Amino acid sequence: MRCIADLLASESVVGCNETFGLASDSKRRVAACCTPNKTAVVDGDWCSIGSANLDWRSVLLNNELNTVILSNAFGQQMEAMFRDDTASAKGIDAATWNRRPLGEKLDEWRARLFKVLL
Repeated sequence: MRCIADLLASESVVGCNETFGLASDSKRRVAACCTPNKTAVVDGDWCSIGSANLDWRSVLLNNELNTVILSNAFGQQMEAMFRDDTASAKGIDAATWNRRPLGEKLDEWRARLFKVLL
């Protein structure tokens, strides 16, 4: 599986997104992922690739960087990448999520204590 870096170098895309929020009771996770990129396509032409989240905290406080590319061809490739990622993702329903190991739940709880600092 190739990554976003390959796209920028060669104009061909098969990429990686870690988690897709679907409904309140389910998520999808991509099995194979190369790097934790934040990517977005708006109207098929405006593409953003980088490390910054698309929120005000990332814009104002975090030292992260995104590249914006205005290209319909690039946007189509990114959208195809998203479809491929979603097709290869494994569904997780609420019952499966609730049965995850206790250690994982405790790690998540501890991480939430630092949410205001992250």
